[in-house]
Amino acid sequence: MSEIRMIEPTDPEERSMAIRMCRANARIGKERWVDVQSLVPYAKWIWMWNHGREEWDPTARSDAGEQG
Repeated sequence: MSEIRMIEPTDPEERSMAIRMCRANARIGKERWVDVQSLVPYAKWIWMWNHGREEWDPTARSDAGEQG
């Protein structure tokens, strides 16, 4: 299995789009990912999915607060 190279989206427009794509994918489920390659490079939105959850998932902050 090859490792996926993830890149943090630092451009404000790309970051915003990556956040929207994460929210859309969270709603529809992992079985049917929205294809966003033409909007945001995969390496960037998958970074947001894995490392930026606090930005795209409103429940992430409350979950983290309850655990710690």
